[in-house]
Amino acid sequence: MTSNNKNQRKIEQEITSQFSVESEDPVEEKVEIKEVKKSQEPESQRVLLNNTDAYIHDRMKSQPRSLEEIEVVAEQDNKANYHQLTLPKEIKKYEDRFRFRWLSKDKRQIDHACDVRGWVIVNRLYFDELPDHIFTVTGSIERGDNILAFIRKDIGEQMFKEPGKKSKDIVEGMLSKHKDDPRYYTPKEGNDNVIQI
Repeated sequence: MTSNNKNQRKIEQEITSQFSVESEDPVEEKVEIKEVKKSQEPESQRVLLNNTDAYIHDRMKSQPRSLEEIEVVAEQDNKANYHQLTLPKEIKKYEDRFRFRWLSKDKRQIDHACDVRGWVIVNRLYFDELPDHIFTVTGSIERGDNILAFIRKDIGEQMFKEPGKKSKDIVEGMLSKHKDDPRYYTPKEGNDNVIQI
């Protein structure tokens, strides 16, 4: 016999000896049953499978803890004038220092807004005192396919005025382009002989 066969036989004998029943009388063991008390505190670790589960979990943590707290609610905001992209009311206190805007969650638009224009995505790092239910799993504030970004107020106001100024300059340039050319009609101010259709 080879040494491998001997080793296999020894292993087989050890296995069979471990699982063999020596006596037919079952051995009764006393098992002590302990009562398990359910903790009143919520579990600290939960497995959240997706962004929606995390959002619902955060919402539930920020809700009132008892029915009495729910009954104390004094007034409801008027939801008739609410739009999906309205800034959260918790953000309103920062509007004197920052300008906020919604960005589409398109990679190119986010890259352009952040890298070229200087916008910063709102997250828990900058606004850690805001309630958790506002933030998503990524730590940002999202509504639908949009993500909230901010910039210093003076820079933001200047950016929002640029398109209007550019449009006004184009219109004035078009009107003054043919001002003195007799081949083109130029409207004159105060002309009462205008026929309206």
